Amino acid sequence: MEDVTTYLTNLVRDHRDWAVVIIGLSAFMESLFILGLVFPATPIFLAIGGLLATDALDPVPLVASAVGGAILGDMVSYAIGRKYGRQIIHRPFAKSHRRNIAKSRVFFRKYGVLSVFIGRFFGPLRSTVPFVAGMTQMKQGRFQLANCASAVVWAPVMLLPGWVTVTGYQAI
Repeated sequence: MEDVTTYLTNLVRDHRDWAVVIIGLSAFMESLFILGLVFPATPIFLAIGGLLATDALDPVPLVASAVGGAILGDMVSYAIGRKYGRQIIHRPFAKSHRRNIAKSRVFFRKYGVLSVFIGRFFGPLRSTVPFVAGMTQMKQGRFQLANCASAVVWAPVMLLPGWVTVTGYQAI
């Protein structure tokens, strides 16, 4: 996956027009059930955050795309959990991810709707909590409120380290 990250980072650097699409798709894929456990969006966010510090990119469409991708990814994961959750966790391909799903279920039972918000900020939970929320039939309105609120906070937070690093480097 490191090659994918390097490729996407170089693509953004060389073709800035693609940055909005790349960051939206990266946020979407990192939020998807199971795929989010293996897709490395964090380095992409760091690189794009660094490019933001150079004024090479407009932050508003980038943040909006990241927020939208994260919301959509969680919505899809929630829908999959709601419709197929109990069937999926007993399939052979999910066997290697049962531990993460179990941790998400415990986390979800403990924190309820707050787990959707908090889970967005922790890699292994990011893609499994929405699935568990759907699987346990959490009310969609409550889920979407936490989903949208967390994405609005999460996207800028993910871009911030790259921006701070490059800004600090430029100051030196």
